[in-house]
Amino acid sequence: MSSELENSPATSGDTTDIQLADVPATDALSGEPRVADAFTADVSAEEIPAADDASTEVPPDARPGVEALAPDVVHPEEHPPEIHSPEIHPAEPSLTDESAAAIPQIIPDYAPASLPMARARWGTGRLRWWDYLSLAAFCLLLFGYYMVCGRPLSMHEARVPQTAREMLQNASVQSASPMAIADNWLFPKSGGRPWLERPPLPHWIMIGTSLILGQRCDTEWIVRLPSVILGTLVVLLSAWMASVWFGRSVGLLSGFMLATMYEFYTYSILAEDEIYLAALVTLAMALFVHLEFASGRQWDRRVTFLGNRPWQVWGLFIVLGLSNLVKSPLLGVVVVAGPIGVFLLLNMQWPRLRRYVWETGWILCIVLSAPGRWGPSMRIRM
Repeated sequence: MSSELENSPATSGDTTDIQLADVPATDALSGEPRVADAFTADVSAEEIPAADDASTEVPPDARPGVEALAPDVVHPEEHPPEIHSPEIHPAEPSLTDESAAAIPQIIPDYAPASLPMARARWGTGRLRWWDYLSLAAFCLLLFGYYMVCGRPLSMHEARVPQTAREMLQNASVQSASPMAIADNWLFPKSGGRPWLERPPLPHWIMIGTSLILGQRCDTEWIVRLPSVILGTLVVLLSAWMASVWFGRSVGLLSGFMLATMYEFYTYSILAEDEIYLAALVTLAMALFVHLEFASGRQWDRRVTFLGNRPWQVWGLFIVLGLSNLVKSPLLGVVVVAGPIGVFLLLNMQWPRLRRYVWETGWILCIVLSAPGRWGPSMRIRM
């Protein structure tokens, strides 16, 4: 018995494979089951092939000895145990502060947790400076051609330029009376009669552009220039907002699509006041988007009804007030406050909503709206 064990590969230290079929289930001399402890000293579980190997078949009467020899041997009818091998499942290395900071974040810091659309990013980049340059060049060429093509003003298009020219002419010949100055600059006139259908902000912008370029609102290109500039501004702001939400590619696509829409193109080339309102509404929305999504500013839970606010909130209320000086009163306020109010109410986060419950801001908005809201009624009483 001892000589057989000494000559066997398991006791000699040899690493050759052991065929399980050659190992008898019982001792040849005593007839008793073979003790597995004689082999476990030098034979490891890796040197015994698995029982589900096609080339190895374990006799049924030899299974007690095999299970004692290699407890990890799996029979075909049993579920295989999990094998945790360092080669197959390497341990994850620990991250230092430097390596953790180098890993890109999927959710930007400025994305509020309350808006799923802002968390799911389709693009990680913002618009580059050359993106804005390409969009601006495209819009100036597209809108500017109509400005210099020499086409005369239509009857409806000539209304704002004509009242702006009369306002400028009356300012040079009128007396220095404060009432006369206010009457001229607050109430546009057409043919010497007050024209109270439109507030005066588009006239002021048109006159200012004309004076900067040494003109007097008497040529087609000079009265169409503000519309071209404001149309380009709307395209740039819209592209920026789209890039904040959806990434650079969607931002560029949004800008080019907006610039080539027929209705928007029409108002961007004509000397009418619709594009002025569109520019103010877009600017107000851009200020809101910058504060809520792009600035990374946290909600201040200590904000009060009379306390100070971020500069974006100041700008938002100023733009809302100026929007009442372009078209019908409260039209711009309704267009801006609608989507903003729905967003704030759906989130129901009081610290965020409290930013816009601000006495100073609403007073400022009302004061700026006064010339367009109450000016015409005061002029009629005069």
